[in-house]
Amino acid sequence: MPESSFVDITSTSKATTIRLCGSLLGGVLISRLFVRLATREGWVRSQNVALRLSCPTYFILVTAAMIVIVSLLSTALSIAPGISLWGRNPVSFEAGEYTALMYVVIAIAAFVSARESVSIERVWAIVAISGIAVSSIGVFQYHGLAFLDIGQTHGTNTTGTAGNPIFYGALLVLMAPMSLAYIVRQYERASSRFNRYWLVALVLVTGSYTVSLATTVSRGPMLGWAVGLVIFGTVAAKYGTLRRAALPISLIAVSIVAFAFLTTVYDPAPRITSTPETPDGASPEKQVDSADRKFGKLTQTSTVRLRLQYWELSGEIALERPEIPYTNNLPTFVRWFVGYGPDTYRYVATAAADSVTFTGRFTAAHNDPINRLVEQGLLGFAAWMSMWLAIAYALWCFAKHSRATASPSRTPRASGGTN
Repeated sequence: MPESSFVDITSTSKATTIRLCGSLLGGVLISRLFVRLATREGWVRSQNVALRLSCPTYFILVTAAMIVIVSLLSTALSIAPGISLWGRNPVSFEAGEYTALMYVVIAIAAFVSARESVSIERVWAIVAISGIAVSSIGVFQYHGLAFLDIGQTHGTNTTGTAGNPIFYGALLVLMAPMSLAYIVRQYERASSRFNRYWLVALVLVTGSYTVSLATTVSRGPMLGWAVGLVIFGTVAAKYGTLRRAALPISLIAVSIVAFAFLTTVYDPAPRITSTPETPDGASPEKQVDSADRKFGKLTQTSTVRLRLQYWELSGEIALERPEIPYTNNLPTFVRWFVGYGPDTYRYVATAAADSVTFTGRFTAAHNDPINRLVEQGLLGFAAWMSMWLAIAYALWCFAKHSRATASPSRTPRASGGTN
């Protein structure tokens, strides 16, 4: 939920809560690791052998470890180590590397617990249900409702549980394929008597994601949504038989078009604005925004030009590595390799920018790889891109394995066996 709602309910910030929970779970994980090392001889060797049997998993874990190590190194050599570690503002997205590390610790603890106590199938069910709940918040906001006191924070744009339309859109794009894939899988497994209900659920869930994403009016997440749907359709067609996958994929496509069109012609909670009073004392006029007016932002090019300027400036900083006044300046080659430190982009860009060219505030480069290149140097950029290449390699191996093992008569069972 947005930071303001979280603070109202818990009387503390998200970052503080995450740091506390992550630190406690980190201590538990380290204690369990020591116990395992003391009681099981050869445990490390056996785990290493098991990981090496799955090259994609091994590569992902190695690259993730590289990201953590480089982030900590960059923090230690930062132009502002305290800000890089603890964050500039603990109630925003600039909450520091310690908070980010605690998210990693919580994720590891959740994975270990799920692996030991429940089946992977149940884990996917929890992820799918969580995604549906997240998308439903956007639907409530679209209707002008603040369910669980989670209201919009950016005008008419839905901001969901993230408090920001772009971040919320990215979260929807991440969770939509998992939710839809889970429903499609249940449809394939269901009997002919009950599979129709899963098709209805597929339409409703697709509609929930589409309405929530469309009303964020964020081009980046929408582009990611389109690419993700293409990948989802390809995997679904290969994962099940073409005959069984054709109907759910067709329903998803039709539902996306229908619900996206609905958001452009119907606004259940239109925004009403008033003109200021005139000098002669005339009453202000009220103006109701049309449903499609807010989508005019999608065709504006001013933000695109501004981002291109950000990226050009970031490229100059990454190549030249200028000294930042009043900081612990290190040699240029150090900045090339480890950057200026996490959460320092605003300070570096402000010092390097031309005040005539740029009139906006510098929070980030609005491009994560470029942002990491500036803040964490070549090592941080290489580690970040390596992780995504490892994930792409894992998906390619998964698709290749699915094609080799799937058959028309065994598809439902094979689907369950690969979890």
